[in-house]
Amino acid sequence: MFRTIACWFALTLTGIAIAEERPTTIRVTTADGKPAAGAKAWVQKYGEIIKDTVEPTPLVTDAAGKGIVLGAKKANQFFGLFIRDASGRVGSAPLNRARFDPDDDSILDIVLLDTVAKSGRVTDSRGKPIAGAVVAASGYFAETESNRRDPQPPSWISLPDWETTSAGVKTDADGRFKLPVPKAGYSVSFRVKAEGFGATSWSAPAGFELDVSLADPGSLTIVVAGVEPAVLKNRPWRLNAVATKPGSGVRPLLWCAGTFDGTAQVTVPFVSPGRYELQIFNDGRSPAIFEKGTPVEVVSSKDAALTAKFGPSAKVSWKVTDPNGKGLAGVRVWMNVTDGSNTGSIATVTAETDSTGTFSGYGPWRSGGHRCGRCQRRQQSE
Repeated sequence: MFRTIACWFALTLTGIAIAEERPTTIRVTTADGKPAAGAKAWVQKYGEIIKDTVEPTPLVTDAAGKGIVLGAKKANQFFGLFIRDASGRVGSAPLNRARFDPDDDSILDIVLLDTVAKSGRVTDSRGKPIAGAVVAASGYFAETESNRRDPQPPSWISLPDWETTSAGVKTDADGRFKLPVPKAGYSVSFRVKAEGFGATSWSAPAGFELDVSLADPGSLTIVVAGVEPAVLKNRPWRLNAVATKPGSGVRPLLWCAGTFDGTAQVTVPFVSPGRYELQIFNDGRSPAIFEKGTPVEVVSSKDAALTAKFGPSAKVSWKVTDPNGKGLAGVRVWMNVTDGSNTGSIATVTAETDSTGTFSGYGPWRSGGHRCGRCQRRQQSE
């Protein structure tokens, strides 16, 4: 069932007075204050997913540890730096930190973290060592708040895919390995991939060895109901472990994610035992609204099933024009859909205008009608 509703919306007009990328001078030092000459730096936009296992061309700092990178064009763009030197030190920093004053020519200082090789061991649930498992760090997180000094070590470092690939190690015949991690004060997130177990994610506080025990996995079949499966093709889904009391030491991060393939069933192999709930964001692009169901228990060596139920949606259509009434193409629109009550938005969806300036989106449908909220229009250059 589709019903046309009104919504609050904000839009961005593209192609207007495109600003130049902002050059920023960085200065990279080691923890003892020495210049990190020859360190490599990469810029990545926050939220951008780059599945590239080949290291891109970096900026290389000079003898004083300095270099110039290009970052945000405007204040609502967010970029970050990942940095590594030849000794294995790593660092990170937000590139757009209070740097939108065109007269600001200050230097962005970045401190690299010293790293050490931390030992670990991979075994199965019976204590038998697993040889040939691939172990790779995915991120580091400070365990204490910043002391507010400047420059300061990063509060977290997310490793790009190429870094995760190049820094990955294999377990030996006794299941043992050594993984580079920050020397002190940081927890580490890492992944373990082993034949017959798939890939699992783990978190280890500072001071703990990276010992993990892999349970025999199960599988989970997601059954689509309430909508034609083809409209869900390439739509993402995620399985999250139901909240449990956090334990101490090394612990598994139970989750997995993927996309629908357009069929009525999706089978997810190598799911770690645990209790999971399905999460599917209502993206506003397909006429199908996910209705959250009950959690499901995954047991070792068995297949579980859950239903991904979709309910009726409401459709909104609008047209964006210039002052002369001409439709504007390529306008990005954010729609905050309400159900007519005063409880605020129940979904935020996005759309882009077509060649005539028209856009459409889908949101949750609620009985009792919908009312029109005020429309806000925001214009900015990309």
